Amino acid sequence: MKIDAPKVHLPPGRDVVDVFGDFLKYMYDCVRTHIMTRQVDGNELWSSLSGTAQFILSHPNGWGSYQQGKMREAAIRGGLVPNTPEGRERIEFVTEGEASFHWCIEQALTGTTLKVSIVKMTEGEKIVVADLGGGTIDVSSFLVKTPRPLRLQEQMAPECALEGSIMVTNRFVKSARREKYLFLFLRADSNKNLVGKLQGTPYSNDGYIETLREEFDEDAKCLFRAVEEGGDDVYGVRIAGRGDDFEDESGLCNIELGYLNVDRAKAVAHGGVAFYLDRNVTERTMRHTYGVTLRPSYNSSNTEHQARRDKLERDSISGITFVKGGFFALVKKGQVVKVDSVYREHAHSQACRTPETVTWFQSIKRYSGTRDNISFVDMDPSAFEEIGWFRCEIPASAMTRRTGQHGTYYDVEFDIVITLGTVEIKAHVEWEQNGEKQRTSANSMWEDYY
Repeated sequence: MKIDAPKVHLPPGRDVVDVFGDFLKYMYDCVRTHIMTRQVDGNELWSSLSGTAQFILSHPNGWGSYQQGKMREAAIRGGLVPNTPEGRERIEFVTEGEASFHWCIEQALTGTTLKVSIVKMTEGEKIVVADLGGGTIDVSSFLVKTPRPLRLQEQMAPECALEGSIMVTNRFVKSARREKYLFLFLRADSNKNLVGKLQGTPYSNDGYIETLREEFDEDAKCLFRAVEEGGDDVYGVRIAGRGDDFEDESGLCNIELGYLNVDRAKAVAHGGVAFYLDRNVTERTMRHTYGVTLRPSYNSSNTEHQARRDKLERDSISGITFVKGGFFALVKKGQVVKVDSVYREHAHSQACRTPETVTWFQSIKRYSGTRDNISFVDMDPSAFEEIGWFRCEIPASAMTRRTGQHGTYYDVEFDIVITLGTVEIKAHVEWEQNGEKQRTSANSMWEDYY
């Protein structure tokens, strides 16, 4: 989508990450100064916090791993955390839609009036939160799994549109400048009869106004897809930011709406803290498919294997024929997963004549295409991206003796395991040795997987 915005010229050698990093540094310095100068024993308090503080950064629903990576880099440049695995884990992200919803819960618990109280939600009810901001409109939808304590399942991946009030106003003004009468209308006294101002102009007839409404409905309808697919018994909460003038006159929202038009200047900031403390959303919908590339054993009855005869390779030690470029999905797009859940894929090491330490390099890939059951990377190569890789060593004592076409050989069976954390995807390898399960240390890959 093209955004009408003035071109920004940054100083030579500076990019947007530097700008964001400088801003975060300024905010960080302000907080540090406030704590050290305004709190009792401020110096000691800051010393105890500065090395372990967690940072919750919010962003529009439509942002993903690329933008999060830039935000994390900016936080490192700004001095919020060191550029170490431990430091990176102290940066966590929350969508503005989810932060807004946590703020709604806080408001309900503290007695702020809603048309229907969120705290009275029952199991199975659906909630849709629309954050009508100046830059974006963020829509999030949840299913109540248990009301007390409140535990929610994300109904679908959060939606986002660059259709905030600033965007709409800019486009409207640009259009108005091309029309003499409408431009005069915009400059009119807003306290007078605005409908009367249109009389005698090409814009006063009902047909023109209806055309404008139809065009608006066509553009805006996609924003409410989460509502339309939600079914019955949906409760909606509207959080008006700079889009305060929004009114549902189109009939699109056939749901019961609650409005939170209280002081909301720091709704996302407060909601971000509540998100970190409460963790109400325990089940999420995957935005992409994640998996590993491995070599499946050749199966002559598999049509996909048959189509890749040019990619066959035979292990000279075990005599087994493999197909290069296989993809094994660990979790799939649209799948509902629980936070901290574990997913695994079974694998074999390369065969060797005698037991020896296995050094295994493994990448984790994201598939963002549209194919449902993709089993080879070459089926949609441009839609794959490596999000990270790790290296591990499995001792020779874990190897199993086997007999193949060329005699005795050794290999090790193991599982490639990923854990979907709140901040990142963690990967490790597990195997069994002498009847006991062994594992390597976890390797973090920072990815907005939901």
